[in-house]
Amino acid sequence: MSISVGTVFLLGVNAATETYAQTQPSATAAGRASPPRLLPPAPVQWQSVLDQIARVRASRKGPGTVVRLVASELDKTELPVILPREGIVDTIKAKLISFGDAYALDLPQKNGVHITMYGNRNFLQVAKGAISNRPAMRLKGVAEDIRVAQMEDGWTATFMRFGVVYSLDVSCDDPAAPECKSDGYLKKILTEFDDVGIGSKARAAAARFKPPGGLTKTPPDAARNDQKGAG
Repeated sequence: MSISVGTVFLLGVNAATETYAQTQPSATAAGRASPPRLLPPAPVQWQSVLDQIARVRASRKGPGTVVRLVASELDKTELPVILPREGIVDTIKAKLISFGDAYALDLPQKNGVHITMYGNRNFLQVAKGAISNRPAMRLKGVAEDIRVAQMEDGWTATFMRFGVVYSLDVSCDDPAAPECKSDGYLKKILTEFDDVGIGSKARAAAARFKPPGGLTKTPPDAARNDQKGAG
C-alpha cells in the first residue's frame, strides 16, 4: 500500500476532525456555516510519554520496533510514535513517513493485510453538527476510549493518547479476509501498540518540558537508548 505525503497529512487531520474537533456555532449572521479553521498544534503530554517509555523498557526484551525505523525519518516528527510490541504484528517492513506534527507508520502484513498507525496533533475548529460523533467504547488492555468505524476495505480505530490523536487502520486487498470481516483483528492488535519511539525533535521538546515539581524521568537518555540501532 503506497502512502503519499498529501494523503498522510489529510488522513491525520481527518481523524482529528471527525472525532476530536472543537466546535463552534453552526451559522454566521448571514446564515452560512463558518469555514473550518486549523488550530495551533496541541501540546504533547510529555510526562505521560516518558512514564510509558520507562514502563515499556522495564518489561520488554530487546530494543523493540524502533530499531526498524529510519532514524532520520523518526527525527522529523515532534510526536511520540506509537509502536507495536514484537509478536503478533509483523514489523520487518515497517516504514515511517514523518511531518512535524503528523506521521504515518505503515506495517505491511502477510496475505495483503495492511496495518497503518497515524499520529496527528492538528485540530480543526468546525461548525457544530458538521462532523459525525461516533460512540466511544472501552477495550480491555487500552486505557483510552476508542472509536471504531468500518471502512470500504477494513476498519479504523481512533483515540487520544499523550494529547495526540492516533488512528489505527487495518485494510485488506481482499475485504473478505478474516482480518477485515469484523473489527476483531483491529481490536486485538490495538492492544499491542503500547511501545513508544521518539526522535531528536521529540527529545528536544521533552527536554523543554518542565512540569511543577520537575520531571520524574530524564528524556534525552531514556529516548536515545530506545533509538539505538535505528536506521
